[in-house]
Amino acid sequence: MSDSSSLLRILCLGDSLTSGYVSPYQPNARPYAIGLEEVLERALPGIRIDITVNGVPGACVQDDFMQRLVDEIGEDKSTSPFDWIVILGGTNDLAFASREGVRGIYQSLERLYALALRGGCRVLALTVPETCWGHPSLPKDEFYEKRDQLNNLINSYKRDNYYVFDLHQAIPYMNLSKEDKKLYWADGVHRTALGYDIMGEKIGEALLRFLRNV
Repeated sequence: MSDSSSLLRILCLGDSLTSGYVSPYQPNARPYAIGLEEVLERALPGIRIDITVNGVPGACVQDDFMQRLVDEIGEDKSTSPFDWIVILGGTNDLAFASREGVRGIYQSLERLYALALRGGCRVLALTVPETCWGHPSLPKDEFYEKRDQLNNLINSYKRDNYYVFDLHQAIPYMNLSKEDKKLYWADGVHRTALGYDIMGEKIGEALLRFLRNV
């Protein structure tokens, strides 16, 4: 990131884990972007942080992610309106047992990454985080195996200006104590407000590491 930059524009694209969903009564309670912004503002004094949150609970990457991305960046712009696009998706596709399987989910993500990278933008892809929840017709072990396969593919994508942060490793669920699960997780998928703040902080710290190497 150039020292002359005075504005850092970020798009956070995703599903309920991006919107900050806690419960049906708090569908957009605490986007992780709040914690992300706080980390960046502390570390980058004098730079204005402008974050757009586009998270839709229940959304699948194979459905409306692409149209929402097009709506944010346009179809034919040679210059991106964002410096970074943070993409988190795949949890719902796995949970709804996509007929196209892991490869189909990943191919949808590939198309998103390719579009987001146009116009000089950088992409921070997040791996699918750990949860305790799967699909009734899909055994848990199989669900976790498919999630790991998808995360390996996300890590394997190689393009200039493409970066990956392993959110799966950064925000554990299964190995936490009951007390910590209650503190950080609203259920086996969604986080509490505090949990989203911590999630945003971890994403912000990762983004800073990449920024300092640009």
